[in-house]
Amino acid sequence: MTARVVNHLIPGERVLVSTRRHPVVAVWPMPLSLALLIVVAALSARLPAGSPLVDLLWWLWLASVGYALWRMLEWSNDVFVVTDRRVMLFSGFLTRRVAMMPLVKVTDLTYQRTVGGRLLRYGDLIIESAGQDQALHTVGYLPSPEDLYHEVAATLFGAQGARAQPGRERSSALVDTGELDRIGD
Repeated sequence: MTARVVNHLIPGERVLVSTRRHPVVAVWPMPLSLALLIVVAALSARLPAGSPLVDLLWWLWLASVGYALWRMLEWSNDVFVVTDRRVMLFSGFLTRRVAMMPLVKVTDLTYQRTVGGRLLRYGDLIIESAGQDQALHTVGYLPSPEDLYHEVAATLFGAQGARAQPGRERSSALVDTGELDRIGD
């Protein structure tokens, strides 16, 4: 388990789910950067040598590469954790942020998937509490949001409140004990 998660656990608190956001969050800037490279290379070939516009275009492409790397670093530091008492989202690379909501405050739980989310197996988990704006409301781009939804619902309402997963135990599909070690600090 990562030191970041362990440092925020209450004594006796058990981690039920720990997962990163779906990799699509980190990957989408890469094709954009590649497309920009093609455009910049084509424009550079047509513009006169030594033109300041050529330099500006290459700096723009370099900035897009930097942005893609930044998104990957942020993705590697975002962790969604559900314990038997709380839901937490650890985020940020330079500035670390921990958003938390006690499970007893959760009044409504929803998951949603767009067409792209259904194809790539990601979605959003929407967590609401009675009449208050929360630091943790929508957690986007989570892998297998339906499984996460059922795990949180089972924790909130007991095992009988969760839909049975045919052919597998409820927690075994969600918690890979090695996953916590692979997440890193």
